[in-house]
Amino acid sequence: MQVLNLSAKGVRPFLHLIDEGVAKEIDNSLKKNKGESDLIGDGFYVYGAFQEEAGIPQGALAVQIDGYTVSIRSLFMKPEYRLFGGATMMLDTLTAEVLSSDDIIEIEFFADDSSSRDKEIGEFLKEKGFLSEKAPDKYYKTTLGAVRDGEVLSKYVGKGGTVSLGEVSDKALRVLGSELADNERSFIDLPIVKSDYDTDISTVTITSDKICDLVLVAKDEDGLVLEWAWAGNESGTVIKALAGAMNKAIEKYGPDTVLRIPTVNDVSSGLVEKIVEGAECFGFTRYYMPLLPVLEAMYKRKDGAVV
Repeated sequence: MQVLNLSAKGVRPFLHLIDEGVAKEIDNSLKKNKGESDLIGDGFYVYGAFQEEAGIPQGALAVQIDGYTVSIRSLFMKPEYRLFGGATMMLDTLTAEVLSSDDIIEIEFFADDSSSRDKEIGEFLKEKGFLSEKAPDKYYKTTLGAVRDGEVLSKYVGKGGTVSLGEVSDKALRVLGSELADNERSFIDLPIVKSDYDTDISTVTITSDKICDLVLVAKDEDGLVLEWAWAGNESGTVIKALAGAMNKAIEKYGPDTVLRIPTVNDVSSGLVEKIVEGAECFGFTRYYMPLLPVLEAMYKRKDGAVV
């Protein structure tokens, strides 16, 4: 006989604000069972499906609160527990919790259009009443060798004048962070924390003991990500910093390593297309549930009379 609900399997929802250690423990448990979990650590809420007696995670939904929005960052159920309503149970638990808050007005999920897994999550959310729209964000996918050896950067390889992020003092980064906080043209996540990036590859140019340009590169399971390229002056030395970062990355990982370059607007997209010819471009779809209509409906009878 097939079991058609998770409660019969002894699986229950839970809510827990996890620290990094707990996140890794859950993540590793799911991965050991051939899952593709990517839970995120400190400060993320996780709604999960646990086997009650053994306390074994069978699925998890990780979210982060960003202002008035709850952003879904990860949703996963073990294959043998799918189609039993586990994902629905976790989403319902999240929605009920959010509706009880006075501060949250929306739940959202950004799906990478090139990811079959993200598309699957997006379709599930649409079935649950989420709306969808194309997001302005894009990213370009290429290789380290294609970027470094392109027509623009190849002229600057080996020119020197750059240092790795690991060599930069924390004080210098704090000073730069203060300057960027007052710069309306800066989109860099602050504060700049070295542990968020590959410090062997991430590169800066320094003039008169001051950071002029900054190139931040991070590593994930899919390769490398060029997170930020910030030009602090008009002399074009950020190109030198980019060339230095790509050269260091190739020395460490090889020229065929995948590099993703996210962009936030048409200006940054245009710059990437000039530097990297022929890179594949991918977009995002935003799935969202505005909660104000839901809340309004909760306060009305079926005939339209206010309760």
